[in-house]
Amino acid sequence: MSALLVENPLLLLFVVASLGYFLGTVKIKGSSLGVAAVLFTGLAFGAMNPDFHIPEIIYLLGLVLFVYSIGLSSGPAFFESYKKNGVRDFGFIVSMLLLTGLVAVALAYLLGFSAATITGAYAGSTTNTPALAGVIDYITNQFDSAAAEPLINQAVVGYSFSYPMGVLGAIIIIIMMEKIFKIDYKAEKKKIRKLYPVDVELTTITAKVLNEEVSNIELRDLNKQHKFDVVFGRMLRDGKISLINYDTSFQIGDVVM
Repeated sequence: MSALLVENPLLLLFVVASLGYFLGTVKIKGSSLGVAAVLFTGLAFGAMNPDFHIPEIIYLLGLVLFVYSIGLSSGPAFFESYKKNGVRDFGFIVSMLLLTGLVAVALAYLLGFSAATITGAYAGSTTNTPALAGVIDYITNQFDSAAAEPLINQAVVGYSFSYPMGVLGAIIIIIMMEKIFKIDYKAEKKKIRKLYPVDVELTTITAKVLNEEVSNIELRDLNKQHKFDVVFGRMLRDGKISLINYDTSFQIGDVVM
């Protein structure tokens, strides 16, 4: 079996991914590792046989898809949230990154870790895979292949050791915070409904514009005045269907969907 996986890296990829995904669905006291279990499964397979590997293009493609998916799903909520609490949230995030960075530097001096190892550990402690990719890319561009390989290995090892604690530590802290602050998730859902469409039943309706008060006013201004909890999609006017945007102004007789 081991020889088969060595000779077929794509088969190895799907075996590790599927097994890790399955393990990630297993819940213990209401908590699970989720997709992070795929990393732990990969670590286990790599420890069993150092000859296991996948083509570099798979690694790069996976990273691109990961970053793209996160950006696509979080984009609208990110900008909406940034308008309201952008400075506060940005300051908090920068402070936390600087604090953990200082801790990483201190540990490097105290314990004698190499720069590559502690940088990988820093990326892993924040479960930041794109950061590790940036480290590897920097090393690859700054050093020749002979010098870069051991540095990359050090960064990956540091990342692999700290990533599990980045995941498990976050789970433990979240559980502790839930107990300490007695968080009510139902109440939290109600507070963030304007930012995220959570726990909301979607209903599709078609309406005809008959009210003069909403005609000849751009949709962005209507939203400010009435705070519509509605997503406008298309409009039928004079037998033609068009898409609605914030510059759209309704007229009497328009059919809005």
